[in-house]
Amino acid sequence: MHVIAGERFVSDRYSLQLKLGASAGACSIRSWRSIMRSDARIASRLRTRDGTARMFLADDRPRTLRDATEIKRRRKLLAEPHMRGLREYVESLRSREIQVPDFDPMDAGIDAQALFLFEKPGPLAAASGFISRNNDDPTAEATFNFMVEAEIPRSKIAIWNVIPWWDGQIQLNVEQRNRGIEKRFVLVSLLPRLTAIMFVGRNAARVLPLFANVKYCYESAHPSARVRARYPKRWRSIPSKWAQVKSHFT
Repeated sequence: MHVIAGERFVSDRYSLQLKLGASAGACSIRSWRSIMRSDARIASRLRTRDGTARMFLADDRPRTLRDATEIKRRRKLLAEPHMRGLREYVESLRSREIQVPDFDPMDAGIDAQALFLFEKPGPLAAASGFISRNNDDPTAEATFNFMVEAEIPRSKIAIWNVIPWWDGQIQLNVEQRNRGIEKRFVLVSLLPRLTAIMFVGRNAARVLPLFANVKYCYESAHPSARVRARYPKRWRSIPSKWAQVKSHFT
């Protein structure tokens, strides 16, 4: 069954409006119900007085962080227990010269069993203030769609970058990469349930040997438009690569 833009799937607890591109591939109602049941754990834990968490999970779709109201609501969730430690970690990386977006509190936070480690945030991540699949850019949208196709619940993972800051430049170099991983052991220590890391993109994969203390490490292509244009087979293989981490979920 193919996902069609705007098609509505209804589970026993959620009505989910999807906005997926054709590239998202096939996704069954059963798989979506499975994802939503798993993510319901976050919804119950993050429920706030204004219903913020339930609103996000019931209407989770690409590019929602183009809306200032969505950003404001998500910033409130940074105070939730599953973000403790990660907020302080991000704050320790910030300076006047660089912007470091926060982890997305709609993901698993410190309860993450898998970490998706991308390369470097872009300007729209800096604009929203979050490393998120819901950012208003094509790479984030592809990430959202590929997570759906791979049937990976938000309640199981966190998303971060080897170079966690935005400094006004898309390009990255060895010096930046080395600076970005200086506190890698601090980050890993903040994720006590972590069993797997997915290194997303060539530059992210270069630091894989430095995470020998993590039992399961995997690599995939980057879901960028550039990779899609130059290496379409690699780009289409991303969901199957990402799905490998599911075998380590409990």
